[in-house]
Amino acid sequence: MLNWLTRYAPLTVELELDEGGALRESVLDVGCGPSGLSIVAPEATFVGVDVSFGEPVAPGMVAITYDPGPLPFEDGAFDTVISLDVLEHVPRPARAGFVVELARVCARRVFIACPSDEAVWAEDVLKQVYAAQGVALPGWLNEHDEHGLPTAAEIAGAASSVLECAARPLAMPNGLLSALTVLGDVVPGLAEHAAAEWQRNRSQWEALFRAATFGESYRKAWVIERSARRAALVDPGDVRGTVWGATRCPACGRTTLTLDGDGLRCGACGHTAGRDTSNAIDLHAPGVAAAPAMHASAGHSDALVLRPGSWGRPLDWLPVLSTHIAAVPADRSVTLYLDARDADLDTDTVREMVQSACAYLAGESGFAPVVLMEGTVEPPGGARHVTMPAELTETLGLSDPRAPTEAETIIEHAVWAKTLVDALQAAVDRARYHAAPAVAVRGDPLVTVRIPTYGSVDDLVSRAIPSVLAGGYQNIELLVCSDGPQPHARAAVTAVPDPRVRYLELDERPVYPSWPENFWRTAGCVAVNRMLDEARGDFVAALDHDDGFTHDHIPKLLGALHANGADFVYGQAMSEWPGGDWRLHGTWPMVYGEVIHATVMYSARLLHMRYDPDAWILDEPVDWNLWHRMRDTGATLCHLPEPVAVHFKERSSIGHAAEDPHADRDVKAGDVLATSARALLDVVRRQQ
Repeated sequence: MLNWLTRYAPLTVELELDEGGALRESVLDVGCGPSGLSIVAPEATFVGVDVSFGEPVAPGMVAITYDPGPLPFEDGAFDTVISLDVLEHVPRPARAGFVVELARVCARRVFIACPSDEAVWAEDVLKQVYAAQGVALPGWLNEHDEHGLPTAAEIAGAASSVLECAARPLAMPNGLLSALTVLGDVVPGLAEHAAAEWQRNRSQWEALFRAATFGESYRKAWVIERSARRAALVDPGDVRGTVWGATRCPACGRTTLTLDGDGLRCGACGHTAGRDTSNAIDLHAPGVAAAPAMHASAGHSDALVLRPGSWGRPLDWLPVLSTHIAAVPADRSVTLYLDARDADLDTDTVREMVQSACAYLAGESGFAPVVLMEGTVEPPGGARHVTMPAELTETLGLSDPRAPTEAETIIEHAVWAKTLVDALQAAVDRARYHAAPAVAVRGDPLVTVRIPTYGSVDDLVSRAIPSVLAGGYQNIELLVCSDGPQPHARAAVTAVPDPRVRYLELDERPVYPSWPENFWRTAGCVAVNRMLDEARGDFVAALDHDDGFTHDHIPKLLGALHANGADFVYGQAMSEWPGGDWRLHGTWPMVYGEVIHATVMYSARLLHMRYDPDAWILDEPVDWNLWHRMRDTGATLCHLPEPVAVHFKERSSIGHAAEDPHADRDVKAGDVLATSARALLDVVRRQQ
């Protein structure tokens, strides 16, 4: 039990407890076991959910057993949701969706914590002790191996990507102290001494763990807080009486459960749920449900089907879904079937994205039914296929939701839609990264160096290309792509007498934002994406056409990736600043402004990711936007504190834009309409 204190003790300074130890907020504890929050708040009344409890539950817990999947509660049911040491037991592709689901049922905040892969050393020691004593490994430890412990970046990414929420880290007890406590709790020969300490000195141990947040901890914890706090459905003063009104029936999905003797009964469908031997209410669904509905439906007198070209491109399906939610009245019996039977992503990721999108688009409001088609599920006979929002509204005889027309509204709408699209794309990127095979640095792997260019090619052919070809690593392919037709660039690059060099060229110059700052943030990204489509290397190295590599650039970065078992590395550069002085640039940890483009190398495990030409909407340069998105996949990152590149005159060809963000809002709104960002306006919102 001491090990449980290391998890819960830090929460005592965050939770709202009165002088008697009762909660002044309603709390749901997910994956809590038989004790959960009662470990540190024995007088508190709270709701606990787990797949099973195994022994009688704490007196203050309203215990509910439930299958893994969507939680059986309404949106915003509880002030606070807690889930400690659970995320590592969730299959990797479903982890981000699990965190989104925790946030869905909170009205105020979520506490999550779990061991990261920094705990491998501690678990190796534990396995050795078990082996020496001839004791079988416990199931929870086997699950860690089965699913893989998440990286610190993966946990941070899942916490930070919840829409309309802000995330902050929460300090946890020292890692060595926590590891020793786990050993004391579970190893035969020590466990009885730990149990005695628990009985005799519980409050002192709790105070110790609460204060022991020094040094490093392998257990990473985050607080995810809503930007706007809601009114919770469950009353902290009457948890047992009000929780059932916020609980969904597992059979029909309605919130019509009432206490009936020793169990629950649904007033809509008659489904009953009794108590198990641990005094927990059993809410397991009867049988296996068909296609999971994102919103309950009373009937299907009308049906529409959307089959996206790619689930990995949110803008392939999000405009139609948003139009359905915004334009179809909630009480109209029209069901939108989203066809995921042949999806180019795993089902868990698709489900996570659709659930997140529906929650973001609908807010507090209801909407007409949406059903995700999986497996062998077929739509009803006569269902009509739609591919565009206009087809949906024309088919149903509805008016198109009004598109923004004023400059300020266009910009605000683009930011609103971009926030949703990026959260969905992050789920895609995480899933594809974790599904890709690891890339090891063995022998002399092929490295793709890509250089975008436009305008003068003097520095390209005299500095950038020679710095790569004359370097200390030979197994390379060097791709150069012009950001539009340039006969002089084609002639200059094809004249380089080296078969490792390939020249590419865009058929026409892309349309970039005209606002100078946003042009700088974006220019060249389409050319880079073209090169990434052509890249054949096991690793990719970035270089601009006016910069250069050091002689040992590639060997050093490959060595850092190998030494750290990483997928992404960046080093330092000697950078020429506008005033003419030179500085060594590039520090750890990775933050904006400290990652020089020419010092980055990453593995083909991240090759599915592309520059985002619309990153300027959120005031981000495309390179930094890509680097932090790679970090947020959970990829292992490292830093080489040595110079590996020379970087000349930062932004000298562009300069700075005006400081007033509203000074040219008409120009910025025009850029939304003229560039690829125009597609963001097709993601419509419900009129208030």
